Amino acid sequence: MRSLQQRLSRGLALGLGVLLVLGGLLAYPALRSLLVEEFDYALLAKARALTASTTADGRGISLRFTEYPPPEFKAGPRAEYFQVWARDGEVAAKSPSLGDAGLLRPGTSTNELKFWSITLPDGRAGRALAIKLALDETAGAPGFTVVFARDTMRLRSVLRRVVGGLIGGGVILLIAAAWLARLTTRAGLRPVAALADKVTRIDAPSLAKRLSAAEAPAELRPIVEQLNSLLGRLHAAFERERRFSADVAHELLTPVAELRALAENAVRWREDREATGQFAADVLDSARQMERQINTLLGLARSERGELKFQRESINVSVLLEELRAQTAPRVQAKRLQLDWLVPAEAALWSDRVACRAILQNLFDNAVEYTPEGGHIVCRLERSGNVLTFTLTNANPGLQTNDLPHLFEPFWRADAARTDRAHSGLGLALAKSLATALRCDLRVALTERGEVLFTLAFPT
Repeated sequence: MRSLQQRLSRGLALGLGVLLVLGGLLAYPALRSLLVEEFDYALLAKARALTASTTADGRGISLRFTEYPPPEFKAGPRAEYFQVWARDGEVAAKSPSLGDAGLLRPGTSTNELKFWSITLPDGRAGRALAIKLALDETAGAPGFTVVFARDTMRLRSVLRRVVGGLIGGGVILLIAAAWLARLTTRAGLRPVAALADKVTRIDAPSLAKRLSAAEAPAELRPIVEQLNSLLGRLHAAFERERRFSADVAHELLTPVAELRALAENAVRWREDREATGQFAADVLDSARQMERQINTLLGLARSERGELKFQRESINVSVLLEELRAQTAPRVQAKRLQLDWLVPAEAALWSDRVACRAILQNLFDNAVEYTPEGGHIVCRLERSGNVLTFTLTNANPGLQTNDLPHLFEPFWRADAARTDRAHSGLGLALAKSLATALRCDLRVALTERGEVLFTLAFPT
């Protein structure tokens, strides 16, 4: 594929070439008409000079030449011709160069000058002039018409040189135009080349750099701004991937270390059946925790790639919430939490039951886990038009406003040290991903009293 500079250069050169050809086609007829007009004017001047001393009487016409016959009217390769007719059509005189031949007499109605192209008696192309002699007919002199003719060899030679000049000049101008077009496009596209060079230098370590929009031409600024925006998103995505990889390694390192320690202790105390039994129970607990984390990661990855297959059906969200309420009741009682239940008995929804349950369960688990002992949780479900909205409010003293954008990030926890092994920080990330896949709107905010407010809107 040709470069943009080559395409522009060839396009400009082709356009200029077409203009030059059109200019030549328009200029040649005008130049030819001008040259023919000058040729005719010279023929007329010579005719008037030759007929200036012409006299006539009742007996005929008298042509006076300083030399008779004039050299140009003698027979020869460059001979010129004249012939005189009386009013009655009788030939009164003709040049010696005609010999036995004659010129074509114009119509009798001709009263003015007349020019036309003819073929001379010797076969050459020429131009002819018919002129009526202005003689005094009151003296009884009859009227006479004179025709002068000469070849157009010099005129045609000049026209050929004009055509050659037009073609040669056009070719030279076209070459110069192509060269100038190349220089112009190269200079005009220099900012594009500079931008392309900067873009090719961008790699993963330099994603934090940005292109300068102030130095770019106005036509390239939207592209530069979009590239900077794309670089920002790519940089953020790379940072998330790096952080995600580090978080996965950190989360799995602890249970792996525990499994190794338990296995080593079991080998060391293999004779103690009670101890090894406890070791096996602890190993099973660690293995289950790792399994939950891996399954959650796999589900999160499939959800983000759009690989989950949903089976939509009519479900009663109120029933799902009641099931979750019963499931978390022991923990709610253990922490002496106050649960305000504002859920109607019936709230139908057309969606995937498993995905909806996973979203609601992660929201419930998060609220019960992070609400301080003796705290307050408000669960509300209401319908407005075609939207079914679920809100969950709970106290969470350790959460700040600047923490809210990170709540749905995998492995993020307010506790930077990750001392809590019971939670890996994947529940809310999975809930957000599933909600997006179901086209639900899941948001989080802080109320005026500093409580965490989760809002989940189901389109019905």
